[in-house]
Amino acid sequence: MKAAASLSITALKSANLRPLKFRSHSVAACETTDTLSMIATNPGLAKGDHMYVPKYAQRDESSLIHKFILEHPFATLMTYDREPYANHFPFLFEPNGNGGRLMSHMARSNGQWRQLEADPRALVVFQGAHSYISPSIYANSLNVPTWNYMAVHVYGRAKIIHDPDRIEKILQATVERFESNRDQPWKYDLPEEFRSKLVKAIVGFEIDIERVESKFKLSQNRAPEDYAAVVEEFLKRTDENGREMLAYMHLTKSQDV
Repeated sequence: MKAAASLSITALKSANLRPLKFRSHSVAACETTDTLSMIATNPGLAKGDHMYVPKYAQRDESSLIHKFILEHPFATLMTYDREPYANHFPFLFEPNGNGGRLMSHMARSNGQWRQLEADPRALVVFQGAHSYISPSIYANSLNVPTWNYMAVHVYGRAKIIHDPDRIEKILQATVERFESNRDQPWKYDLPEEFRSKLVKAIVGFEIDIERVESKFKLSQNRAPEDYAAVVEEFLKRTDENGREMLAYMHLTKSQDV
Protein backbone atom coordinates (compact mmCIF):
# COMPACT_ATOMS: atom_id res chain seq x y z
CA MET A 1 0.00 0.00 0.00
CA LYS A 2 2.92 2.37 0.69
CA ALA A 3 4.27 1.67 -2.78
CA ALA A 4 0.94 2.55 -4.32
CA ALA A 5 0.78 5.80 -2.38
CA SER A 6 4.31 6.70 -3.51
CA LEU A 7 3.32 5.93 -7.08
CA SER A 8 0.40 8.34 -6.95
CA ILE A 9 2.44 11.25 -5.60
CA THR A 10 5.39 10.57 -7.92
CA ALA A 11 3.11 10.36 -10.92
CA LEU A 12 1.48 13.65 -10.02
CA LYS A 13 4.79 15.44 -9.59
CA SER A 14 6.38 14.01 -12.72
CA ALA A 15 3.35 14.53 -14.97
CA ASN A 16 3.86 17.00 -17.75
CA LEU A 17 1.12 19.32 -16.55
CA ARG A 18 0.36 22.52 -18.37
CA PRO A 19 -0.05 25.30 -15.82
CA LEU A 20 -3.63 26.44 -15.35
CA LYS A 21 -4.15 29.86 -16.88
CA PHE A 22 -4.81 32.88 -14.73
CA ARG A 23 -3.73 36.50 -15.02
CA SER A 24 -0.79 38.08 -13.31
CA HIS A 25 -3.01 40.26 -11.13
CA SER A 26 -4.86 37.10 -10.10
CA VAL A 27 -1.59 35.54 -8.94
CA ALA A 28 -0.84 38.63 -6.91
CA ALA A 29 -4.25 38.42 -5.26
CA CYS A 30 -3.58 34.80 -4.29
CA GLU A 31 -0.11 35.56 -2.94
CA THR A 32 -0.65 38.84 -1.17
CA THR A 33 -4.09 38.52 0.36
CA ASP A 34 -5.51 36.30 3.04
CA THR A 35 -9.02 37.70 3.15
CA LEU A 36 -10.89 34.43 2.91
CA SER A 37 -8.95 32.75 5.72
CA MET A 38 -11.05 34.69 8.23
CA ILE A 39 -14.22 33.24 6.72
CA ALA A 40 -12.84 29.73 6.37
CA THR A 41 -11.55 29.48 9.95
CA ASN A 42 -14.08 31.51 11.96
CA PRO A 43 -16.37 29.00 13.77
CA GLY A 44 -19.17 31.55 13.99
CA LEU A 45 -19.26 31.99 10.23
CA ALA A 46 -19.14 28.23 9.69
CA LYS A 47 -22.59 27.74 11.20
CA GLY A 48 -25.46 27.05 8.84
CA ASP A 49 -23.44 25.36 6.10
CA HIS A 50 -25.69 24.28 3.25
CA MET A 51 -23.42 22.23 0.98
CA TYR A 52 -22.70 18.68 2.06
CA VAL A 53 -18.93 18.50 2.50
CA PRO A 54 -17.31 15.40 4.04
CA LYS A 55 -14.29 16.26 6.14
CA TYR A 56 -11.84 14.73 3.67
CA ALA A 57 -13.09 17.06 0.89
CA GLN A 58 -12.93 20.28 2.93
CA ARG A 59 -10.27 22.80 1.94
CA ASP A 60 -9.99 26.01 3.94
CA GLU A 61 -6.75 27.44 2.53
CA SER A 62 -7.52 30.96 1.35
CA SER A 63 -4.86 30.79 -1.38
CA LEU A 64 -6.50 27.70 -2.88
CA ILE A 65 -9.98 29.24 -2.73
CA HIS A 66 -8.72 32.51 -4.25
CA LYS A 67 -7.05 30.59 -7.06
CA PHE A 68 -10.16 28.54 -7.75
CA ILE A 69 -12.48 31.58 -7.93
CA LEU A 70 -10.07 33.47 -10.17
CA GLU A 71 -9.65 30.52 -12.53
CA HIS A 72 -13.41 29.83 -12.75
CA PRO A 73 -14.98 33.30 -12.99
CA PHE A 74 -18.15 32.24 -14.83
CA ALA A 75 -20.53 31.29 -12.03
CA THR A 76 -24.18 30.83 -11.11
CA LEU A 77 -26.00 33.51 -9.09
CA MET A 78 -28.84 32.02 -7.06
CA THR A 79 -31.59 33.92 -5.27
CA TYR A 80 -35.02 33.07 -3.90
CA ASP A 81 -38.31 34.89 -4.29
CA ARG A 82 -41.12 32.41 -3.58
CA GLU A 83 -39.23 30.04 -5.89
CA PRO A 84 -35.56 29.48 -6.79
CA TYR A 85 -34.05 31.79 -9.38
CA ALA A 86 -30.66 31.40 -11.09
CA ASN A 87 -28.63 33.17 -13.74
CA HIS A 88 -25.07 32.87 -15.00
CA PHE A 89 -22.53 35.70 -15.03
CA PRO A 90 -18.79 36.40 -15.28
CA PHE A 91 -17.57 37.63 -11.92
CA LEU A 92 -14.69 39.84 -10.85
CA PHE A 93 -13.17 39.08 -7.46
CA GLU A 94 -11.80 41.91 -5.34
CA PRO A 95 -10.09 40.90 -2.07
CA ASN A 96 -10.45 43.22 0.91
CA GLY A 97 -10.07 43.12 4.66
CA ASN A 98 -13.69 42.14 5.25
CA GLY A 99 -13.71 38.88 3.27
CA GLY A 100 -13.74 40.02 -0.33
CA ARG A 101 -16.20 41.25 -2.92
CA LEU A 102 -17.65 39.89 -6.14
CA MET A 103 -18.74 42.23 -8.95
CA SER A 104 -20.66 41.71 -12.16
CA HIS A 105 -23.45 43.15 -14.29
CA MET A 106 -26.69 42.06 -15.91
CA ALA A 107 -29.22 43.32 -18.43
CA ARG A 108 -31.70 45.75 -16.92
CA SER A 109 -34.44 43.58 -18.44
CA ASN A 110 -33.28 40.69 -16.23
CA GLY A 111 -35.65 40.69 -13.25
CA GLN A 112 -33.16 39.12 -10.85
CA TRP A 113 -31.72 42.50 -9.87
CA ARG A 114 -35.13 43.53 -8.55
CA GLN A 115 -35.17 40.42 -6.38
CA LEU A 116 -31.79 41.41 -4.98
CA GLU A 117 -33.02 44.91 -4.18
CA ALA A 118 -35.92 43.38 -2.23
CA ASP A 119 -33.80 40.69 -0.57
CA PRO A 120 -30.01 41.10 -0.98
CA ARG A 121 -29.09 37.57 0.17
CA ALA A 122 -27.25 35.75 -2.60
CA LEU A 123 -25.39 32.52 -3.30
CA VAL A 124 -22.78 32.34 -6.06
CA VAL A 125 -21.63 28.87 -7.15
CA PHE A 126 -18.23 28.48 -8.80
CA GLN A 127 -17.67 25.05 -10.34
CA GLY A 128 -14.51 23.59 -11.80
CA ALA A 129 -13.57 20.40 -13.60
CA HIS A 130 -15.47 17.19 -12.82
CA SER A 131 -15.31 13.59 -13.92
CA TYR A 132 -17.03 10.23 -13.66
CA ILE A 133 -14.91 7.61 -11.85
CA SER A 134 -15.49 3.99 -12.83
CA PRO A 135 -15.03 1.30 -10.14
CA SER A 136 -13.37 -0.86 -12.79
CA ILE A 137 -10.09 1.01 -12.28
CA TYR A 138 -9.87 0.21 -8.56
CA ALA A 139 -7.74 -2.62 -7.18
CA ASN A 140 -10.91 -4.09 -5.67
CA SER A 141 -13.67 -3.90 -8.28
CA LEU A 142 -16.33 -4.57 -5.65
CA ASN A 143 -17.07 -0.87 -5.49
CA VAL A 144 -19.51 1.58 -7.01
CA PRO A 145 -19.10 4.49 -9.44
CA THR A 146 -18.67 8.02 -8.17
CA TRP A 147 -18.17 11.53 -9.50
CA ASN A 148 -15.20 13.69 -8.59
CA TYR A 149 -15.65 17.45 -8.68
CA MET A 150 -14.69 20.80 -7.21
CA ALA A 151 -16.96 23.65 -6.18
CA VAL A 152 -16.86 26.84 -4.12
CA HIS A 153 -20.05 28.39 -2.74
CA VAL A 154 -19.93 32.08 -1.84
CA TYR A 155 -22.65 33.62 0.32
CA GLY A 156 -23.16 37.34 0.74
CA ARG A 157 -25.37 40.37 0.36
CA ALA A 158 -25.77 42.16 -2.94
CA LYS A 159 -25.91 45.85 -3.71
CA ILE A 160 -27.43 46.94 -7.01
CA ILE A 161 -25.54 49.68 -8.84
CA HIS A 162 -27.41 52.19 -11.00
CA ASP A 163 -24.76 54.91 -11.14
CA PRO A 164 -23.54 55.12 -14.79
CA ASP A 165 -19.93 55.86 -13.86
CA ARG A 166 -19.69 52.86 -11.54
CA ILE A 167 -21.34 50.60 -14.13
CA GLU A 168 -18.78 51.73 -16.71
CA LYS A 169 -15.95 50.95 -14.30
CA ILE A 170 -17.29 47.41 -13.90
CA LEU A 171 -17.59 47.00 -17.67
CA GLN A 172 -14.07 48.37 -18.19
CA ALA A 173 -12.61 46.08 -15.52
CA THR A 174 -14.43 43.07 -16.98
CA VAL A 175 -13.06 43.76 -20.46
CA GLU A 176 -9.52 44.22 -19.14
CA ARG A 177 -9.75 41.02 -17.08
CA PHE A 178 -10.83 38.77 -19.93
CA GLU A 179 -8.97 40.45 -22.78
CA SER A 180 -5.65 40.54 -20.95
CA ASN A 181 -4.40 37.19 -22.25
CA ARG A 182 -5.06 37.99 -25.91
CA ASP A 183 -2.25 39.01 -28.26
CA GLN A 184 -4.22 42.07 -29.33
CA PRO A 185 -6.68 42.89 -26.53
CA TRP A 186 -9.92 44.60 -27.50
CA LYS A 187 -10.25 47.92 -25.72
CA TYR A 188 -13.37 49.43 -24.19
CA ASP A 189 -13.05 52.48 -26.39
CA LEU A 190 -16.54 53.11 -27.75
CA PRO A 191 -18.26 56.30 -28.95
CA GLU A 192 -19.85 58.21 -26.08
CA GLU A 193 -23.40 57.93 -27.46
CA PHE A 194 -23.02 54.17 -27.91
CA ARG A 195 -21.62 53.77 -24.38
CA SER A 196 -24.45 55.83 -22.92
CA LYS A 197 -27.09 53.60 -24.49
CA LEU A 198 -25.21 50.49 -23.37
CA VAL A 199 -24.95 51.59 -19.76
CA LYS A 200 -28.64 52.52 -19.60
CA ALA A 201 -29.50 48.92 -20.52
CA ILE A 202 -27.34 47.45 -17.76
CA VAL A 203 -27.28 47.33 -13.98
CA GLY A 204 -24.17 46.54 -12.01
CA PHE A 205 -24.04 44.65 -8.75
CA GLU A 206 -21.54 43.74 -6.09
CA ILE A 207 -21.71 41.08 -3.40
CA ASP A 208 -19.89 41.49 -0.11
CA ILE A 209 -18.71 38.01 0.86
CA GLU A 210 -19.92 36.81 4.24
CA ARG A 211 -19.24 33.08 4.11
CA VAL A 212 -17.53 30.52 1.88
CA GLU A 213 -17.92 26.77 1.53
CA SER A 214 -15.53 24.74 -0.58
CA LYS A 215 -15.52 21.13 -1.70
CA PHE A 216 -12.65 19.38 -3.47
CA LYS A 217 -13.83 15.77 -3.88
CA LEU A 218 -10.78 14.18 -5.49
CA SER A 219 -10.68 10.57 -4.22
CA GLN A 220 -8.83 11.56 -1.02
CA ASN A 221 -10.95 9.02 0.89
CA ARG A 222 -9.84 6.10 -1.26
CA ALA A 223 -7.20 3.51 -0.34
CA PRO A 224 -3.71 4.49 -1.59
CA GLU A 225 -3.79 1.93 -4.40
CA ASP A 226 -7.20 3.20 -5.57
CA TYR A 227 -6.06 6.83 -5.40
CA ALA A 228 -3.05 5.86 -7.50
CA ALA A 229 -5.38 4.23 -10.03
CA VAL A 230 -7.39 7.45 -10.35
CA VAL A 231 -4.18 9.40 -10.92
CA GLU A 232 -3.11 6.94 -13.61
CA GLU A 233 -6.52 7.23 -15.27
CA PHE A 234 -6.19 11.02 -15.53
CA LEU A 235 -2.59 10.76 -16.74
CA LYS A 236 -3.93 8.90 -19.80
CA ARG A 237 -6.24 11.76 -20.70
CA THR A 238 -5.28 14.75 -22.82
CA ASP A 239 -8.40 16.89 -22.43
CA GLU A 240 -8.45 20.15 -20.46
CA ASN A 241 -10.90 18.71 -17.92
CA GLY A 242 -8.58 15.80 -17.14
CA ARG A 243 -5.52 18.06 -16.83
CA GLU A 244 -7.32 20.32 -14.39
CA MET A 245 -8.48 17.41 -12.24
CA LEU A 246 -4.92 16.07 -12.12
CA ALA A 247 -3.46 19.47 -11.28
CA TYR A 248 -5.85 20.00 -8.35
CA MET A 249 -5.24 16.45 -7.12
CA HIS A 250 -1.57 17.41 -6.99
CA LEU A 251 -2.32 20.66 -5.15
CA THR A 252 -4.58 19.12 -2.53
CA LYS A 253 -2.43 16.00 -2.05
CA SER A 254 0.70 18.14 -1.60
CA GLN A 255 -1.05 20.08 1.16
CA ASP A 256 -2.12 16.86 2.85
CA VAL A 257 1.33 15.29 2.90
